[in-house]
Amino acid sequence: MKGDLEIEIVVIGSPVEETYNVSCMLNQVLILCTSIPYTSPSTKDAAVELIDKLIRLELDLVFLMIWTVILGNLVGTILGMLVANPLARVTFLRGSLLVPVLLSVILTGSFVVHSSWFDMIVALVFGLLGYVMKNLDYSRPAFIIGFVLGLMVERNLFLSVKLYGNTFFLQPLALGLMAVTILVLVYNVHRLLRRR
Repeated sequence: MKGDLEIEIVVIGSPVEETYNVSCMLNQVLILCTSIPYTSPSTKDAAVELIDKLIRLELDLVFLMIWTVILGNLVGTILGMLVANPLARVTFLRGSLLVPVLLSVILTGSFVVHSSWFDMIVALVFGLLGYVMKNLDYSRPAFIIGFVLGLMVERNLFLSVKLYGNTFFLQPLALGLMAVTILVLVYNVHRLLRRR
């Protein structure tokens, strides 16, 4: 294809000449690397083989990618430190100025990811839920933490049931963690009741 970078390589010890398309190789490496945790050992071996080829044949490209990540992080850190104070002053603006700007950015961002109106509706519903939780004095950070960590808890619960059966919570470590959790809850509830 026009514009594709092709490199001719002679494999050491072999008279056969092979042509590699670097962009195709990079795509294969990225696809295989992102699916490694969920794939079979043969796919992992294929990813390792592709990465090995890329390092042997295009070492300068590998170093270019590494240095790009390093310099990008460095520039991002420096810019973040320079812009932190001016951005912190934005919090002192009136809500009537901030809300329209933030709402348009949030809705645009939610639409752009999948070009789906449904994502915008989900963003609005969660915004409304946050507003209701604020008015009813519910803890929004606790809700967000639970929402984010819920998937991890579900996975680990499934893993525990698979490894130890339905009585996994009778293991000494699980009993100890449950005891600590109950003690902390009882202490906090007792302290709240004493304040009232």
